[in-house]
Amino acid sequence: MGGRALTLWKWTEKSQCKSNSWQARCFLDGRTRQISTREEDIKRAKQEALSWYGNLISGNNHYHIVSGNPNKFEQVAASYIERCENLVRHGKRHKTFAKDIQIRYKNYLEPFFRNDSIDQITTPRMNAWLRWRGNQRISTQLLLTAELRKEITILRAMLNEAVSDGIIKELPTFPPSIRVETISTKKTPARTYFNGEEIHQLLTLARKRIVETRLLVENPPVKGGNYQKILRDREYLLFYIYWLCGTGMRPGEAQRVKLKHITEHTCEVKTKNYLSIDVIGKRGDRQVITKHYLYSVFQDIKIFFKAQLKQDDLLFPISPVNGLKSLLIAANLRENSRGERRDAKSFRHYYIMQALADGSSPWMLSVQCDVDPTIIKKHYARHMTPQQYKDELIRSSINKLI
Repeated sequence: MGGRALTLWKWTEKSQCKSNSWQARCFLDGRTRQISTREEDIKRAKQEALSWYGNLISGNNHYHIVSGNPNKFEQVAASYIERCENLVRHGKRHKTFAKDIQIRYKNYLEPFFRNDSIDQITTPRMNAWLRWRGNQRISTQLLLTAELRKEITILRAMLNEAVSDGIIKELPTFPPSIRVETISTKKTPARTYFNGEEIHQLLTLARKRIVETRLLVENPPVKGGNYQKILRDREYLLFYIYWLCGTGMRPGEAQRVKLKHITEHTCEVKTKNYLSIDVIGKRGDRQVITKHYLYSVFQDIKIFFKAQLKQDDLLFPISPVNGLKSLLIAANLRENSRGERRDAKSFRHYYIMQALADGSSPWMLSVQCDVDPTIIKKHYARHMTPQQYKDELIRSSINKLI
């Protein structure tokens, strides 16, 4: 093949390997390269070998079809993967979007459907794939429901690509057994949050540790040192906790906040002053309105940094992960009553739970916290009891009519 540049061969009966597939081998850039074509038919093996060899020469390590029948599933899959890569290149999808699809396709879709034409992928054929997929494992012994859902989504998207190209008129009916395979019997996971007493306990301990460290700075002992840095870290941690509890922001969002993103709003009554923050969020940009107390905390933060903050400076350039973990352990709040660990995200969960208890609507919180209302209902509101928002239930315009 091509002046012996590319060789096809098979393992013999004396070989330790029992594979019946044709192997492809070539010498390129001073190295011998080899791959299994996963084909027992010599004609199909040649096509796979040429495709692989062409990718090596072009420097493209991704899955790519050099030539083939456009009605074949693998050709449609290549077209869909190429579309996903273009979306990544233009910044419309995450940088790992196409790579994740490609990995799932190569591991769990391509081995089963590679020789199928698009019109051969019918309901019984997909049901056969589900049974085959149940026996395929790479890193786990269990077939995770979430992983299977993602693979079904990719399969559906590839078939939609065939509809768009006019190869088939409509999507085949997916087998009802998919629902059985993908249904989850697990309860909706709860969020690890703090209640009001636990927040008070945590803040009290944080302030106490700051006072103790300040005394060590003023009167350093003979042994030990670096108390000035410890004091600064603990003060920074206290501001960080205040900020998360008063905004409901994700920890990652708080670390992207710059001084130029914060707007101060003053009122005649000082206790009603507040901040608005332009947040670069997970699902999109939004504006966050803070609690009143955070206005005075922000003034203390500016004093804490001493030097004049520039507009492009980050408010929280680092996440005090270790300091927070140490504080939670010292307060005996690292885990909740169910043994679930708490972290910086738990302050966001506290904010949402407290807002629900104060009568805030899930829709309002979805805008403030950038979270879907159904998530609030499933993960937060299900913990609420009527006693927690009895004032909102009692207060009604009908009371004035009766």
